[in-house]
Amino acid sequence: MKRDIDLQLNRAFKKTFPHAYGLEIMQGDNPLFKIHQNAYETGQSHLIYSVTKSVLALLMGIAVDQGLIKSVHEKVFRFFPEYSLTDSNEVAKAITIEDLLTMTAPFKYKAEPYEAFLMSANWLESALSYLGGTARTHTFFYSPMISTHILSGILERAIGQPLLNFAQKNLFDPMAITVDTPIILKSKEDHLALMNGQPRRGWVCDSQGILAGGWGLFLNSNDLMKIGKLILNHGMWKGEQLVSAQWLHRMTQVHSQWEAIGLSYGYLWWVIDPSKGVYAAVGDGGNTLYVNEEKNLVISLLAPFKPNVTHSIEWIENQVIPLIDPLLQ
Repeated sequence: MKRDIDLQLNRAFKKTFPHAYGLEIMQGDNPLFKIHQNAYETGQSHLIYSVTKSVLALLMGIAVDQGLIKSVHEKVFRFFPEYSLTDSNEVAKAITIEDLLTMTAPFKYKAEPYEAFLMSANWLESALSYLGGTARTHTFFYSPMISTHILSGILERAIGQPLLNFAQKNLFDPMAITVDTPIILKSKEDHLALMNGQPRRGWVCDSQGILAGGWGLFLNSNDLMKIGKLILNHGMWKGEQLVSAQWLHRMTQVHSQWEAIGLSYGYLWWVIDPSKGVYAAVGDGGNTLYVNEEKNLVISLLAPFKPNVTHSIEWIENQVIPLIDPLLQ
């Protein structure tokens, strides 16, 4: 039966995600499937796009656990006292860290001006200048790059050191995940070159050294599985509590809803079914880290950018899970 399921899963993956690098499935400590294609070699790190956000959420949790950030209800501009707000921008003054984590912070635009943001001399100043406007807080508004860059800036201010150093010490090094290079983008050409799918290691940062919180991290398929297992194990890794179970519980609860697509959101994680502990990190091209506590499952999908791919969560829930269910203990 295992062989038949393996063949069916291979066919389904290659048909649905022919551009992807690989799919891995693990139940507990038991590897169930590992499919690699397109000349992917084990250990190659690739850009994971918006899955980066969900790793940033873990770093935020570690900072909260360590008391470096007192509460997610702290106001954003408390961390940037040098930034002058006009008296008329009362909306911006009220925005909290949690508003950014849940994608419910209001901005002065209807569509994120990501090109202007990326081409600005100072990403953080540019991002802060967009906060506020006339929209209501606590209403879901997906800001894939700008909101998370503010969170990255808040973390740097709170921890008093480069965020990559903090991430290495508190998350990556204990898990033997190599992310050792800040990748500075100085031009549009640099950005386009980054998107061409070449394997490398590191994390994109702006010219001031602040990490791109929403999209710039490079990981390999094994790294993704480790992060999924860390969450499945309630923040414990080889006897060390890297991030508290309390934060993970809060991170994966429903805090907001993107009604247009019918998906719930936690703290930079998509919440699929909170009653069964099912949630996911999702990025462009199909990049996915899927965790299912009820079935003790971690599934990772690593892929280069490609527009209009099949929704990975729907594919996992509707095709992969029913297919592998007979093998789950």
